[in-house]
Amino acid sequence: MRRTPELDDLLRDEAAFVHRLARALLRDPELAADVAQDTLAAACATPPRTIDRAGLRAFLRTIARRLAHAALRRRTEREQRERLVAKPEASDAEARAQQSLALHRELVAAVESLPEPYRTIVVLRFVRDLPPRAIARECAVTSEVVRQRLHRGLAMLRERLDRRPGGRQEWTAAIVAAGLSPLPHVALV
Repeated sequence: MRRTPELDDLLRDEAAFVHRLARALLRDPELAADVAQDTLAAACATPPRTIDRAGLRAFLRTIARRLAHAALRRRTEREQRERLVAKPEASDAEARAQQSLALHRELVAAVESLPEPYRTIVVLRFVRDLPPRAIARECAVTSEVVRQRLHRGLAMLRERLDRRPGGRQEWTAAIVAAGLSPLPHVALV
């Protein structure tokens, strides 16, 4: 059947119905507007055989559902292609692991930069986890000397780390976040 003025009037009257239907089918306003417009264009290009309102609505509903399904399928396929070619982002666990490793490297460099005998005392205390008396025996000094050198070595470490961008607040938060907080009975921060 050819388009007639009567069919054009009915399609114009049913445009709101088609738009509501598309919004209900898709729940995406932009995609629904496209599908509604395509539905009306398809109905004009290939009009139904009957022109009664009930038959026209069924005809428009069929076209809208078919076009909505096709639009959703195209969008899903596009999203899948985009995911395949997209560069994967590091997960939170990977990012935290990288931050932890960077902080470890920075702490090791800071300890390595300490002058002797402070470096040895800090390593024995925090790497080998020796108590001050054992360090004193190993270094052939008194426990008091070990405590003084440890206190001074930690002060030098704090001073160096405070010069980092963000200062003490950033590096102390990074140490805690990375799970690198020092031994509970000695406060580095």
